[in-house]
Amino acid sequence: MSDSKDDDNWEFELSEETAPAKKKKKKTKKKVTPLLNTQKAEKILNLDDSSRIEKKSRRQMAREVGEATIKARDIVEPAAHWKRLLASLVDGVVIGGIFGVSQVIGGLIPEIGSSIEEFLGPEIIGSIPLNVGGVAVALVLHFLIMVVPVASTQRSIGKKLFKLKILGTMKPKAPLGVIIIREYIAKPLAIISVIGLMMILLNKNRRGLHDYISGTMVLDM
Repeated sequence: MSDSKDDDNWEFELSEETAPAKKKKKKTKKKVTPLLNTQKAEKILNLDDSSRIEKKSRRQMAREVGEATIKARDIVEPAAHWKRLLASLVDGVVIGGIFGVSQVIGGLIPEIGSSIEEFLGPEIIGSIPLNVGGVAVALVLHFLIMVVPVASTQRSIGKKLFKLKILGTMKPKAPLGVIIIREYIAKPLAIISVIGLMMILLNKNRRGLHDYISGTMVLDM
């Protein structure tokens, strides 16, 4: 320390040696602990060979989930034209057999036709060339043999032989109401118009007029 006096003014000077040294703060590194130990993670997640996801084909996944909606129909194939034609021929033979047997039953039990005639009247019955009782029996047998199995298994007899499946566009499994509309309203319109059946050849999803009306699609499963 040194001091000097000038005109009664005192000045003090501190030498660098006597000045107190500033303490430097030591930076301490914080230890970062992992959020989850790898060994503990393996125990928690139970990672082993058995937990690996098995790779499956798109068709297998489609079958397991019941075949997704129409927006994801590219994961399965629409029914081939020749398969659908042969399945329809088989179904046609079955329907023909149903009507043949029904006409025989209607002839053996004339009470069925007479009761229907009383209900509809002789004028309407006279315009029908077939046995009315047989037609009524045919409709009942067709519903039990063709419509109910399609609603439950999504396959008719012919489609089951050729491994085809009828799916709904809103729900994978078409309900009974949709199948009734398809068989008794949409399909007759497609057959009468002819173009309704030709539509199957004109679009990539191979859907006919009856498929569009009822909201269904025939797939190769």
